[in-house]
Amino acid sequence: MSENQTNKVKWFRWGFACVLVVAAAVWYFKAKPIGHGDQATTVSAKLRTEDRAQAIAKDLIAKNFELTSFVQISPKRNVASDEGGKVEAVIQKVDQGQYGRDAWGHPFFFKVVAGKVIIWSKGENHELDSSEDQILSNNSAGDDIVVSVSL
Repeated sequence: MSENQTNKVKWFRWGFACVLVVAAAVWYFKAKPIGHGDQATTVSAKLRTEDRAQAIAKDLIAKNFELTSFVQISPKRNVASDEGGKVEAVIQKVDQGQYGRDAWGHPFFFKVVAGKVIIWSKGENHELDSSEDQILSNNSAGDDIVVSVSL
């Protein structure tokens, strides 16, 4: 192999190695948020959950707390039919329950109290750290998130 070809191969290898290093660096910084590691991700998820809780409260108020639930209607006895259980939509007005999902995929809980709706999430660990009194006074403990919106 001539010296010219050897130099070309050497430059090709160095160029390929540089591309790999740059690609790895880009992947690393895109995959992991810049900040304090997992703490930055947790703060972001909490902010998204607070915003989502506000939106859920406004949605419940707009629907006048009338939510649709689905119930299975059992077939009549002694009737031969190929229809299993049919499902029927029922609209009910509620003042507490579950609605929507937080940033971790768990349900939000809500309760209408004294002219406001209180929405709370059990947080990332999905364990309720707050007492009922804390939630109703719009306070939270641990990683729970509590939001209230006036009616």
